[in-house]
Amino acid sequence: MQLLDAIPMLETDDVEGTADFYVEKLGFKQHGRFPGTGAMTWASLKRDRAQIMFSAREGGARRAPMWTGAIYCHARDVGRLWEELRADVEVERELNTNARGTLEFTIRDCNGYRLRFGESE
Repeated sequence: MQLLDAIPMLETDDVEGTADFYVEKLGFKQHGRFPGTGAMTWASLKRDRAQIMFSAREGGARRAPMWTGAIYCHARDVGRLWEELRADVEVERELNTNARGTLEFTIRDCNGYRLRFGESE
């Protein structure tokens, strides 16, 4: 047996709006959607080798994301990525070098999920 990858699948109240945010603000491409037409209930998004999926939240009132960590994206030339993204997103932590020597920054997406982008020097 072999695990092939791990892809985050997060809930959202607005799959289509979330997909639009990832495409328009973060440079992802829509890799898959369900259903093929009509209101989306699931979307898969990719940028280079990074992939993330979103599904429609089922029932109940709108609530804050339950995710307490961050999705970590390894990147090449994270400084250039920072320059590309920073003007159009909510920045939680600006580009910095952490205690382990990793150059990184953290943003929040349209749902409040944290995305951290980093590059080891």
